[in-house]
Amino acid sequence: MDKKKTLELFSSFGFNSADFNNLAVRTKFKTRFNKLQGFDYLFALLSCCSNVLVSFNNLAAFLDTSNIASISKQALQKAMVKNGFLFFIIIIFKKILAKKLREDASPILFNNSLFKRVLIQDSTIIKLPKRLYPFFSGVSNGVGKTTNARVQYAFDIFNEEVKYFSIDSYSKNDLSQSQKLDIKNGDLVLRDRGYLSYAEIARLKSKGADFIYRYKFNIKCLNIETNKPLDILKLLKKHHKLDITVRLQDKNGPIVRIVSESINQEVANNRRAKLKKESSNKRPTKENLEMQSWSIYITSIPKEKMSYQNIFNIYKLRWRVEILFKAMKSSLNLDRIHNVSKIQLQIIIYAKIIFFVLTLQFIYLPASYKLKKQLNKELSLLKLIAYITADKMRAIEIIEELLKEEELIGPKLKSLAKYCSYEPRKRNNYHKCVEEIILS
Repeated sequence: MDKKKTLELFSSFGFNSADFNNLAVRTKFKTRFNKLQGFDYLFALLSCCSNVLVSFNNLAAFLDTSNIASISKQALQKAMVKNGFLFFIIIIFKKILAKKLREDASPILFNNSLFKRVLIQDSTIIKLPKRLYPFFSGVSNGVGKTTNARVQYAFDIFNEEVKYFSIDSYSKNDLSQSQKLDIKNGDLVLRDRGYLSYAEIARLKSKGADFIYRYKFNIKCLNIETNKPLDILKLLKKHHKLDITVRLQDKNGPIVRIVSESINQEVANNRRAKLKKESSNKRPTKENLEMQSWSIYITSIPKEKMSYQNIFNIYKLRWRVEILFKAMKSSLNLDRIHNVSKIQLQIIIYAKIIFFVLTLQFIYLPASYKLKKQLNKELSLLKLIAYITADKMRAIEIIEELLKEEELIGPKLKSLAKYCSYEPRKRNNYHKCVEEIILS
């Protein structure tokens, strides 16, 4: 990576070299600037963050070979293990996330949508060094202990914006984190069953937001006229698919819509096998295993606004978050953190996400638009991240080409089209899903 050109990228987020120094002083991370400026620490971290080993020795070597400064690993460690440096990184991270990723119109925006935002919330578990067990916990049994952290992430697919991000203890499950997502009138929220609760549904409704959840087994459903309990499995067996309005919990509970359709036997069997594996302490009930033959969703969207088929199709957009996590884990080595302290861990993860967001902002979004318009090529985020982390100078070269006013596709973008586009296939990629689901 090139220091000068990377600093120019940060100017679009309102940062210049003096701003980084002022922020370093304000967070008490640095008070004097001799060999290294405030930005130098961030630049070294971003340049090395996709490596499996992000050590002070590697950071010092990078600064030396890049002709920035000759500094010992001990000096770097003394500066970068302070709480002040963590605050320095977090403030930069939050400012980057606060900026809309793309100001111009995107080919996959939802011009005629019923919703103002579509928020996809999900989480992933990352494996950590054992020394961090007291801070993040994990799983402990007679065999041993595993240390895990839970990364929460919410993404607005209208504007390609990250709306929420946190690194929490493994014990902070999805349900406990659901109410931290800021909800507004006109939102559509897509979540898995782990976020489902009566209280959260009531909160979404009170905010004027719609939602689609995966159905949670044993949730109490009542007939809206008689308030008598409904046997959802019995109804599924009788009708094979459902599109009904029910009341949840009790006579005062929220009214929702349940939609379902059957799935093929192979997928159903895979679901049952996964359920048994995840329920190692207690075997799932016969009824729960039987219900794996259907895809069932709980939504607030009425029938007259959206068919049950579109409900199923829209929920597939959660695939976007899965792709983001997969890209971070595979190409940014998010789940291969070496033996570090708690502060180092947080700094490394935030740096990886900053690198990821910069890639979205300056490469993926504008390149996707240009390649689609000029070559009718669909850019794969997974392939792109792997491509630029293999040689980070490629990132700067691609950005320079994208910033040119020319309509013609240059050699760097042609390489992206060749090596980072989706292969022709029957199953739709993410962009095709969006276009067919929302714009139809």
